[in-house]
Amino acid sequence: MLRSSAAAVLAVAILGPSSPALADPPQPPLPKPYATPSVGNSSDVVGWPQGAAPKAKGPFRVTLWAELDRARKFLELPNGDVLVAQYYANRISLLRRDGAGKPKVFPFLTSGPNAPFGMALVGGDLYVAATDALWRYQYEEGATSVDPSSGAKLLDLPIGGHITRDVVASPDGKTLYVSVGSGSNVDENGADAKDPRRAAITEYDVATGRTRIFAGGLRNPNGLVWNPVTGALWAGVNERDGLGDELVPDYVTSVKSGGFYGWPWFYFGDNEDPRKAGERPELAKKTLVPDLAVGAHTASLGLAFYTGDAFPERYRGGLFVAQHGSWNRSKPAGYRVAFVPFDANGHVAGPVQPFLTGFLADKDPITAYGRPVGVAMLKDGSLLVADDSSDRVWRVTREGPDDGAPDLGGLMLVDADKDAPVFPLEDGMKLDRDKLKVDAFNVIAAAAGPVGSVRFKLDGKTVRVANAPPFTIAPAATAGGKLDYKAMKLRKGRHTLVATPFAEKNAKGRNGDPIRVDFELE
Repeated sequence: MLRSSAAAVLAVAILGPSSPALADPPQPPLPKPYATPSVGNSSDVVGWPQGAAPKAKGPFRVTLWAELDRARKFLELPNGDVLVAQYYANRISLLRRDGAGKPKVFPFLTSGPNAPFGMALVGGDLYVAATDALWRYQYEEGATSVDPSSGAKLLDLPIGGHITRDVVASPDGKTLYVSVGSGSNVDENGADAKDPRRAAITEYDVATGRTRIFAGGLRNPNGLVWNPVTGALWAGVNERDGLGDELVPDYVTSVKSGGFYGWPWFYFGDNEDPRKAGERPELAKKTLVPDLAVGAHTASLGLAFYTGDAFPERYRGGLFVAQHGSWNRSKPAGYRVAFVPFDANGHVAGPVQPFLTGFLADKDPITAYGRPVGVAMLKDGSLLVADDSSDRVWRVTREGPDDGAPDLGGLMLVDADKDAPVFPLEDGMKLDRDKLKVDAFNVIAAAAGPVGSVRFKLDGKTVRVANAPPFTIAPAATAGGKLDYKAMKLRKGRHTLVATPFAEKNAKGRNGDPIRVDFELE
């Protein structure tokens, strides 16, 4: 049992008096541990055939933008240059666009940081999160390189284990947030508990150099990014292995100051890891539930909110997620760039959807053309994707009108009293009203194609045709720029909900495939 003084310090640092209580949203239904065997099933990367490229769903064009050894992470500079961290190549390159073709590549930083990953620019200060330290360099706008001798080490970071280190600056530039993953799967030997910086996000005060643990219990947090509506810090977290195909789901979440997310003892609230049974029971009610599960073992490493206007409206404000791909599943998962829709309140408005696919060549045995790891939206509204396994950078641009079939990406259950999402509504679910602590429900049908309206049928009867996003079974009014979700009337018992998308308003025009969900309200 982990009863060391260092473990106690960790608990105090993360779970002090100001720490939030057990979480919103409610816990999603999850399978039991070991419901399926744990399987080692890594992919063999074979590289892209000549002329081949990933495929984007919708009116998009995917082009090979650059070929760089081990490209993993991007940072667009104020003048439009793009920095690319090449983690395993131990360097940072600068890409400068000249017209519509491939950019010119400059060696920006070729010595200094050990395995760079995260990057942040504040004024003339470029911060680089390496695997063992946080560095600062002097940057002059327009320069194609920085002087390695200008580097100053600001903070030593624990080495080994999960080796990527991310960094993001607060909007005012006064604070940096640095992520460090765990050194193990479930802290088998207790070493991680001795260092509170592990499986955590550290807050660094630029003026004083002081640090504190911002949030912990995050097994491997990456993709640090600010929610453009709420201003909250978001991260993608790679969860633990060894409990079966569907456990534990990786997730994307807003990260609360002082929050604790369970690793290694618990996950998604008070679900206890059987390998840590009985060790820290007092942490069960402290463990926060993340905002959205995005699939077990998907290795979701890169995040980017879409704040541009080049892509169709359904992508505005949503979140792109680069999923590097699984090794611990009987069938592969990830190997794609996914998309999560958000509503006008800055909340998740639907399940995770496929966006950029085609990275898998075969599923048996698992072979891959490449593996996406980083994603960034450029100022022109295009999307960059780092494919580190094939040494490529892909660029996604809009190409032509959005004239595909109307399509839905799933249903999202909403707490109408709190105007906040609960979790995706899926076929066969049993919803315990008391356990959920939700009295007033609404449901969002998330558009995954050009949708003009959605017809909702509940238990065989049409209850509403929604003619504008968010497409909800009960109205969602806008007041003061915020959505106010109304409640649907729902009795206890079994129900069938069918949502059908149409190309035009009032359930007219071309229709897409309906989504049918059978569920029970207890």
